[in-house]
Amino acid sequence: MTTTPDESQEAVHSDAVDFFERYFRHVYKRRVGVRNQYRWSARWWEIPEALVRVDAIWRSWESLSADPSTGMSSWLRDHADYHMAILLSPDGPMANAEDSNQHGEPLPHEAPPGR
Repeated sequence: MTTTPDESQEAVHSDAVDFFERYFRHVYKRRVGVRNQYRWSARWWEIPEALVRVDAIWRSWESLSADPSTGMSSWLRDHADYHMAILLSPDGPMANAEDSNQHGEPLPHEAPPGR
């Protein structure tokens, strides 16, 4: 069973993959590819470090998105931007990824088997 940090709050997304598929890849757009400074794998969920970092981004979003004042700013600064800098880095866990997209397109994504 997947849970959010605050059990009293109903989760918007069922898990990290759902969060990435329906929300995050559409708002946190970066141009990625071998000839670009950023790297991303459409099968990010197969890479243990990527999966745990996207899971951390999702869990913090579930908690902080309910804060109407500075929750989203804190989430971007302390969680999304922090983890994505590592994930997108040419030296990061997806350094060998060859997936690419065009400027303004969502990050590449393939659904895991069974989804």
